[in-house]
Amino acid sequence: AIIDGVAVGIEVNCTEKTERNIDYATRLYHRYVTIDNKRYEFTKTIQISLNNYSFKGREDITEEVFTLRNDKGDWLTDKLQFMYFYIPAIRNVWYNGDRNKLTEAEKCILAYVEKDISEARKIARGDRIVEDYIEESQAVIEEDDFQEAYDHDKLNYEYGLLVGEERGE
Repeated sequence: AIIDGVAVGIEVNCTEKTERNIDYATRLYHRYVTIDNKRYEFTKTIQISLNNYSFKGREDITEEVFTLRNDKGDWLTDKLQFMYFYIPAIRNVWYNGDRNKLTEAEKCILAYVEKDISEARKIARGDRIVEDYIEESQAVIEEDDFQEAYDHDKLNYEYGLLVGEERGE
């Protein structure tokens, strides 16, 4: 998506393998390169990774920004950035009572991934956009056919497993 002239990609990760996110970001970066009068124009690209893991020994880090720089800190480019948010660390900060230490973005992410709707409401309190998102999510969950759609998908999945077992796959 392009937001205020910046290409933004968002990925959720459950493993520490981030090469896929680097690939997505560079593809997004290249997609918006334009040539005007033999001059290349590059669109700033930000890849946001919502990571459902923390690195051992660094469990207290909630977010990091990676850029392309040399070992002296000189920029290779400021057009490509990677933002990593570590959900377990954000959760720990929230549940250990250090709630004021979380940034607005961290609170938003935590509210989006929180499974307990009343806890999500507490996290979102005061942020109208996130509060609206939670209410809309709750309304969708309460729709009559929501569970039916889930059951249908689950049934198809289980049927696929059964067929695969019968074929020896």
